[in-house]
Amino acid sequence: MATAMGEASAEVWAAEYGRTSRVEFTRRTAPYQREMFILQGLTAVLLLLIAFVVPDDSDVWVLLILVMLAAFGRSVWAAAQLVGNRLLLLVDANGIRYGDTRLEWTRIGAIGIPHQKTLEIIPVTGKPLTIRHWAVRDLTALAAWLEDVLKQHRGDSHADHG
Repeated sequence: MATAMGEASAEVWAAEYGRTSRVEFTRRTAPYQREMFILQGLTAVLLLLIAFVVPDDSDVWVLLILVMLAAFGRSVWAAAQLVGNRLLLLVDANGIRYGDTRLEWTRIGAIGIPHQKTLEIIPVTGKPLTIRHWAVRDLTALAAWLEDVLKQHRGDSHADHG
């Protein structure tokens, strides 16, 4: 199986964009698998606490069951995200789309500073588009590459008007 675009380098993205004017980032499996593993471990620990540590006449077990059910539910959600090869982030000649939110290149004011798990695309007006680590492993590389693509589009639009 080919490496997912979100695990690839900025050079790979640039080459794909240069060839097709489109780069598709599907959901990465690693963050979902990590979350499922942690949540399933928490569920198991809580189940053991309920079964062997917490007395039957304690009200604590109700809280533990609720937390365990929430952790299990989130784990099921994470597993469901891995079904299919769903497109999460699209960078094309028209702009950037993450999930259901799209920003045209002409509406983008700036590419934000990446944080550990998010990168904001700041529009000229309106609410920022937030890209999460679910789509791209290296958000710092993504920010630098998107900055380059944004500069290309700004150069093209200036050339069109000048």
